[in-house]
Amino acid sequence: MTARERARSRFVVSAVLAAASFAVALGVGEIALRVAYRSPPGLHFSVRAPTYRPDPDLAYSLRPGAELVWKTSEFTERDSINSDGFRDAPSGGAAASNRLILAVGDSFTFGHGVRMRESYPKVVQEMLRSNGWSVRVVNAGVPGYGMDQTFKFMSRRGAAMHPDVVLVGVQCSDLFDAFDVPLYDVQDGRLVELDASRTYPYMQGRLAKRVPRFVSRTYTFGLLLGVLRHDPFAQRPHLTTSVEDWARQKILYEVLELFHRGTAGNFAVVALLMPCPERLESQAGDPYGSLASELGTASVPVLDTLPEMQRVNPDARSLFYAVDRHLTPEGNRLLATVVSSFIERRALLDR
Repeated sequence: MTARERARSRFVVSAVLAAASFAVALGVGEIALRVAYRSPPGLHFSVRAPTYRPDPDLAYSLRPGAELVWKTSEFTERDSINSDGFRDAPSGGAAASNRLILAVGDSFTFGHGVRMRESYPKVVQEMLRSNGWSVRVVNAGVPGYGMDQTFKFMSRRGAAMHPDVVLVGVQCSDLFDAFDVPLYDVQDGRLVELDASRTYPYMQGRLAKRVPRFVSRTYTFGLLLGVLRHDPFAQRPHLTTSVEDWARQKILYEVLELFHRGTAGNFAVVALLMPCPERLESQAGDPYGSLASELGTASVPVLDTLPEMQRVNPDARSLFYAVDRHLTPEGNRLLATVVSSFIERRALLDR
């Protein structure tokens, strides 16, 4: 064997050993991450990659046909996304109805932690039908959505479904997380649309599509994706006030715009201030602030759900999971009770 051949052989052996060491290190790291994290790190496109897809308009959306079982110590959630991209009955398989209610919002609308039929939109449908209404309630909630995505969904697609009533779920997290995935900014008293492809969830999704699926489903890859949340080049709005005040003002503009569109398009828009456990903390102020009164002053039908739910069940903490902090099946049913009652009391289906 020549000197060149011996050198090449040593290089190959070293490369193989280095690759093996790297693989072992990754394997050990993956095991450590699975022990350290009860749920996978990252956000939308790691272990739960089959459920979501990057969306250039909305940053991400639910993937039609996706199936997933999500297990925690508190619940087992089975997700089935229909061909329209909703956690709802199969597209075209629903019974004919005279009225359509569209429920939009985040994971509280989607029904994270409960079965599809236990999610509040489907319970509203059950309750209204039992009272004689020929109605279908479509659950268009998407986990992680902020008000920006809800508003843009209605602009791009929701209004074209010709609903009779739109239930707009506003969640406390919309006031705290709006800065991370902004699709709109407020400039000179008006909404300005931003580029969804410059948000970190969209960039996560694009990156996840470029790697093999077995890689994208690892905790290690999820941790790497989580770094994108702090990407200094990601799109951020220009703030002249606190994040909460900026988000509250933007939510007000978005709901008012939907309300005016509903008036022009002959559908009712209801602003639901969704129940959130943050409001139960003794030291916490009301994150919604004056939002309910400002919307009411503008004639928008608005329902502050948690106080109404507490009138029925004063022990509101029992309506949320202790760890996950989403609504339990009982919490979803009570929410549906106050929402369906509000719809009938305000004669919103008589339009």
